[in-house]
Amino acid sequence: MKIKSLLPLTTLLGLMWTAGVSATEVTVTLNTISKSMTVVPAAGGETVNIGEPSADSNPVYTFNCDPGDYVMNLFDAKGTPTGSISVSVSGETDNVRLYNISLYATNKTDGIEWQLGKDYDVPFDRINVSSQKGENHPVTPVVYANSTRKVITFPVIIGDSFTATLFPSGDYAEDYAEVTITRTVTFDVSASCTFEPYVTFSLTAPKDAEVKVAQKIGSRHYVPFTYYDPATAVESGNDMVYTYRLPKSSNYNYRVSRPGSITNAGIFDPSKGDITITDAQLNAYPSDYYNHDVAANSGYNYADIYLNINPQGHLHMQPDSKFHIVNLRTWQLTNTVTANYFIEPDYHYTVLGTDFKPDNSVIDITTEGLITAKKQGTAIVQVRYDAMSVDVAGGNLWSSIWAENVGTFVVTVGDKAEGIRSNMKLPYTHENRTGEIDAEHDVFYYMKGEDGFDYTFTPEGVASVSVATPLVDLEKNTLSYPSGFSTEKVSKNADGSYTVRLAFGRNIVCLTDAAGNSVYQVMSAKPASYSVSKAKDVRNDSYNLPGDVLEVNFSGLYHNAGKLAAIYNQGCSPLYSSIPEGYDSNSVKGSGGQYNFPVQQKVTVTLKNDQQPIDFDLSGGCLTFGGFGDKLGGHRDIDYFTGRNPNFTAASQYQLSGVIPDVSFRTDAFADGMELSMSLEFGKSATPVSLAACKLFLGEEMTVTSSDKSIATVDKNGKVTAVADGNAVITYANADGTKRFTCSVEVWSIKVEGIAFKDEVVEAIASTKGTRIISTALIWTPAKPSNQNVTYELSNPDVVSLKNNRLYTIAGKAGETDVTVTTADGGYKATCHVIVRMALEKLAFEESAEELTEGESLSLKPVYTPENTDFKELIWVSTNPEIASVDENGLVTALKEGTASIKATSTKYSYISATCNVTVKAKDQSGIETVGIAGVKAYPNPFTDYIMVQTPVATSTSVYSLQGSLLISASLEAGQNRIDTSALPSGLYLVRIGSETVKMIRK
Repeated sequence: MKIKSLLPLTTLLGLMWTAGVSATEVTVTLNTISKSMTVVPAAGGETVNIGEPSADSNPVYTFNCDPGDYVMNLFDAKGTPTGSISVSVSGETDNVRLYNISLYATNKTDGIEWQLGKDYDVPFDRINVSSQKGENHPVTPVVYANSTRKVITFPVIIGDSFTATLFPSGDYAEDYAEVTITRTVTFDVSASCTFEPYVTFSLTAPKDAEVKVAQKIGSRHYVPFTYYDPATAVESGNDMVYTYRLPKSSNYNYRVSRPGSITNAGIFDPSKGDITITDAQLNAYPSDYYNHDVAANSGYNYADIYLNINPQGHLHMQPDSKFHIVNLRTWQLTNTVTANYFIEPDYHYTVLGTDFKPDNSVIDITTEGLITAKKQGTAIVQVRYDAMSVDVAGGNLWSSIWAENVGTFVVTVGDKAEGIRSNMKLPYTHENRTGEIDAEHDVFYYMKGEDGFDYTFTPEGVASVSVATPLVDLEKNTLSYPSGFSTEKVSKNADGSYTVRLAFGRNIVCLTDAAGNSVYQVMSAKPASYSVSKAKDVRNDSYNLPGDVLEVNFSGLYHNAGKLAAIYNQGCSPLYSSIPEGYDSNSVKGSGGQYNFPVQQKVTVTLKNDQQPIDFDLSGGCLTFGGFGDKLGGHRDIDYFTGRNPNFTAASQYQLSGVIPDVSFRTDAFADGMELSMSLEFGKSATPVSLAACKLFLGEEMTVTSSDKSIATVDKNGKVTAVADGNAVITYANADGTKRFTCSVEVWSIKVEGIAFKDEVVEAIASTKGTRIISTALIWTPAKPSNQNVTYELSNPDVVSLKNNRLYTIAGKAGETDVTVTTADGGYKATCHVIVRMALEKLAFEESAEELTEGESLSLKPVYTPENTDFKELIWVSTNPEIASVDENGLVTALKEGTASIKATSTKYSYISATCNVTVKAKDQSGIETVGIAGVKAYPNPFTDYIMVQTPVATSTSVYSLQGSLLISASLEAGQNRIDTSALPSGLYLVRIGSETVKMIRK
């Protein structure tokens, strides 16, 4: 089943299949919200008979209907509508699963949740559903009341994504910002959001710089950012201060650009502070700053580009037509390799004629990359981008595009040359590749030092072949085509084929027919090199012996599909199809990387134990492309309108691309008297040669010995262990010693120069139930010396135990000790002080429940287990403080009739709690109760809006909170006085009359 936008009725009727001709079986699975449905033709007509659903928690309908477009109306168990979705039934069996989305806001004011339709709205026209590739899927949402709140709900097919915008309204419309939610659906989704208040944010930059502040809406990639205009722009000396009003907690991005200067950009939260970009920051590097070191930026440092043209790099247009270039930097500058919030650099477009001189007569390109075809003819387009300073995954300083990777394509305005077939194919085929050359993914690598790559093909319908050969200056990072289109690098062969010498960079091959019509193919070529060494540099001699594990390490290869959010996330590795007899993909195995392939590209060769001396040749080489994501070329499906959703259901791909150089090296045989060598760090072990291969040469009874076991030992399996600095010789001999060879071993080490504890004081927690490891990290100087052996000394072994050079607490023991370590290398010492505290394992009260009368107080007595715990500090809380309050010492005061729970929680370590349930009984109110002190009466108690005070002499009165805050102060005359207490909330108060104080309760 496929989802699509419904077409106009006349078109729809023209596309629908004839009813009843070939009914399709359709299975629809509903969800936990929607329990039933109806299906009606989108063009009108009778409701489809779908029968009854299964009685599952997720009901299933199975029915037959004619191919065509339909609307599915969903309902809950009570028959309340839960939304509709438009679907298209194909001519084959269809199976679809529908989930329901529930949209709502979680904001609360004074504890009351905002209400849909009163405090916020969700316009139905701001709800969009699309497939993973961005195809529109129309739905009809409804307002739906679930068991908790009113929500907006609508059905979505599994794997689809939706975008919905919610708007604050009513009292909140001015001070809160709209929210856009984007999700990819794999189950019923309660898509809640919180409206954020606006905050004021400023960005300061030089006056001559262009400033942009934008936001990525939702999780969809490649759609344009939402840009914000500043509320104010004020000059401040040589700067401009731009002030914005933005939602508080959303992530935004900024870009500050100036011709000739490096672009400064970043992702920011406006609530975290203002941003200033200085003139010095912009001038720190030029816009064409260039770094060709692939090891920089954590191995992500390559500057290539993808364009949405086609595999040929030849775009055909008609006069007055338009085409929007989608250009993508790779390595893509993402905040993280999983979150994929990326910022593109500033792009520039150059239009050239076929003579490689600037010429805008055939096409025109705007600064946004929109091509307009003006007249018939051919133009060449080059796409470049500037350097950027932006803190993203891998680093914060990123090169402008490398000259050899400048985006290059040809535009022909007018009719195609229909009679030409290039037949330009890769020298291999694969089930997922047609063999056609791809201008971007296929790179033809040749050995560094050679003049280029010779590519041979046999075209049809061609009168001539020419090539525009790039000239790349790596030092200046410049690109030119000094000879234009020329036949200088083209040879026509006797069999009718042509051989083109491809040079470093983007070559443009032109095939022209007898009438002068041409087609073009862009082809990339790059130099590469390799070296052969023993795996992990076990031996440093020049022999490649039977059983050796060799590494063919490449330099100059690049990932054939560098990471692009939601599109490419696969790994890349070298592969050879032609290998010596007796070897397979396990013994000749390529490896590479997913993200930093340029710095880890190799083929591992495990030589057979009986390998004879030969020229070991690997040919038919290419790069593999494997993992979850799009196929090669998937980036060309991107457009800036629909973008791409995160691809959580991506299929696994495996494809081949490009050509890599052949590899050849010589293998050797064991020989009597052979001298091998190796270098081994102290404490490390390695096996210099395969013992199984040795036995084929020396016999099963062979021996292996060390000349100095104090320097290096060797076991019966041939594993050598470095024991101390110095030199030793490992001898391999047959049983009678008449045939032998040796391996000299140099043992070296990085010497210790000092040691310290990371923390001078370390705290640990002991328990009564067992031991616990005490973490005491050491800091070595230098950071990784070879010999990291130490000995420990404890000043108080009754508190801390030592086992296998690790410190442990002792069950039930608390206290303090000094810990001293001494290095085996150099005898350096360091000391730290360890404090072991006893854990709190259980907390209780002497009584789990108490009963009090209004006005009474009680001190709760906690019981700690173990009694000697170091964690007796508690936080006290009452669940109903208007019934019974509690102070920081556990004093509970009964305020009014009811129940409350008093909870005490330890403030550190385990945060263990105990609870006492308190019941407060009302006082007997049968008569007026007064408080009399030295002839003074204060009543009633409890009181409401006033207190009556009777005193024989003039004096004063004050009312305090239990925390000692003065709330009321008044003068009293001799006789009857009325004190206004209407402003006091319910609770217990201290009333001071003259020099006497009484407790009184406000109801």
